[in-house]
Amino acid sequence: MNESKTPEAPTDSRSTSLLALDREVARLRALPPDEDDEHIRNLVATLVTRSILLDDMDRPAEADATFGEAARIMRRLIAELRSSLIVKLVDMLTDRGDRLRNKGRFEDAVAVYSEAIGILTRPRYDDLPVHMAATLKDRADALMELGRFAEATTDYDEAIDLWRQLSGGWGELSRELTDVWASRRSLPAKLVSVTRMIFIAASASSIQRRMSAGSQRAYLLSCALVSKGAALLKQKCFVDAVAVYDEVIAMRSPIISDGPANQLDSLLNALTGKGSALRKLRRNADALAAYEEAVRLMRRLMSDGKPELEVPMAATISNMGVALDKLGRLPDAIVAYDEAIGIRRRLISHGDTEHESALAIVLMNKGNTLRKLNRYSEAVANFEEAVAIRRRLSSDTSSEKMNSLATTVMNMGIALSRQARFSEALTAYDEALEIRRKLFADGADLARELSNVLHNKGITLQALHRVHEALAEFDEAISIRRRSTSNGDVWIDGSLANTVMEKGIVLIDLERFDEALAAFDESIRIFRGDLADGLTDFDYVLPTALMNRGIVLDSLNRYDEALSAFDEAIDIQRRLISNGRVWLENALARSLMKKGNLLNHMRRFDEAGALFDESITTRRRLVSEGQTEIENELAITVMNKGLMFKNMNRKNEAIAALTESSDTLSRMIAAGRTELENDLAVATMHKEQINREA
Repeated sequence: MNESKTPEAPTDSRSTSLLALDREVARLRALPPDEDDEHIRNLVATLVTRSILLDDMDRPAEADATFGEAARIMRRLIAELRSSLIVKLVDMLTDRGDRLRNKGRFEDAVAVYSEAIGILTRPRYDDLPVHMAATLKDRADALMELGRFAEATTDYDEAIDLWRQLSGGWGELSRELTDVWASRRSLPAKLVSVTRMIFIAASASSIQRRMSAGSQRAYLLSCALVSKGAALLKQKCFVDAVAVYDEVIAMRSPIISDGPANQLDSLLNALTGKGSALRKLRRNADALAAYEEAVRLMRRLMSDGKPELEVPMAATISNMGVALDKLGRLPDAIVAYDEAIGIRRRLISHGDTEHESALAIVLMNKGNTLRKLNRYSEAVANFEEAVAIRRRLSSDTSSEKMNSLATTVMNMGIALSRQARFSEALTAYDEALEIRRKLFADGADLARELSNVLHNKGITLQALHRVHEALAEFDEAISIRRRSTSNGDVWIDGSLANTVMEKGIVLIDLERFDEALAAFDESIRIFRGDLADGLTDFDYVLPTALMNRGIVLDSLNRYDEALSAFDEAIDIQRRLISNGRVWLENALARSLMKKGNLLNHMRRFDEAGALFDESITTRRRLVSEGQTEIENELAITVMNKGLMFKNMNRKNEAIAALTESSDTLSRMIAAGRTELENDLAVATMHKEQINREA
């Protein structure tokens, strides 16, 4: 015989609460209707509470069904012309939309918000602009999560227009709304969305007072504007984004004056968002000013008891570092990165491991700056730590995370290449290429990122004298960048010019001088155009293009034009160094050596000797300061000075210089720098030739 067992009482508190709610729902359903629909309103409130609990218990289907029943009851009452319930239905829908967004169900959230907006657009209910503005913003936020940025911008615009309209007669509006809010007091507080808490958190009279004060409408308008700015950033409408953020920043007085402390969030978001937009516009000085103002405000607020700002402050300080790097203020950038890294490490040590990804970004950016400072060993150490973090987080295979790994690996490859660790560099580039080609094939918009890896791999292949392979990498990168430029991506012009210049250097090695000259002329034209537009990202690359143009013109026996190109390159480099770009000293030494080679060829030995001496002095100092990876360049400069002595028939001095050069190159080749064997062969050949003639 089957035994009938009494079910055990659930021990989980949420299950107990669910049983209690089920009993209350059954009780309310059994009650007869009353005149003011109190029983029905309580039933709706209980059903909504039950749906929230089911959401928290990860039972979404039951939660949807329970909420659907509550919504159907409200729709029936409204259809019976019980219009006083419209606010409650709209709030139910918008709160449900908020919960669906928090669960990551953005499509469902958009549908729920759309129903609420549809109700509010009916003629009978179009006198609730506050609800409409708030719901439009909520729907726009959900659309942002879905990547539907243009639709989000449209909703933000409509919400912004409503808030602007509400700025007139605000006190009268607040009085009209007082009765509406008072009629909702019976609803549980948890049914009210965060956005609407601004209006219902206090009594009706308090709401009226705060709304009429003006600070609330300024804050709500600023929230919508900040969100619109974010949507414009996603759509790469950077100029429009700056204009929107500027409107928020101009509102700082009503935002800061007498409103709640959290109203400062809009100002901070506007400053940091403006900085990001300005960086994309390559207006790095203006971006830095916006970031610095945001950081000053955050430091003050943290000292006043807002420690939660430490995380956004770390992000903003990191962005300051990027702007400082772009402005050539590399030591200042390192200081900023170190502060941001310190904050992230401290948070991680306290168990907040979600900061590891952000730490990897700062380490990578610091590595890039250290690389520009020719501090390659430190740069590699930062990249290696960043890559280790990325690999540890590799369980997240989203395109964004995988692309971040590719970026970090590529930057490590650049630093390894600068240390002449070419084999390791190529391995890094190949990994980055494999990731990005796959993402690109899957439809990711990564054309620019893919071309960056091709560009840098080409430079390493060129250093290994694998010129035909290098040329193929540069050609593919150029093809991608030309397509991007023709599609309106004007921000890639400088990158295109940089790759065209690198291709020109390979063409010199192949003795295809006319093609090389055309490449340098194109790159110089683009660089000059950027500078004329105030874009300085590649101002330090222009002299490299000019120097290489001089080399080609020398090969074509166009000496006066070559000297003019060298002189302009040297003048620009001296000016940049005097303005703090000390990391360009080796590049200047290279230009001095190249001009010295031309003057030696023209038998203007005194001028050539002075240039060689300055180049050698600079490079000896840099090597003594730890930049040992450029010791081969020092050896080549010494060799070129020896060749000048040979032309002057000063054989002993020539032998001494060539011996020093060959000794250095031999030592470096023995340490693994086999790509220097051709340079050693040149020095050895000339030394033997002098000895035979003696």
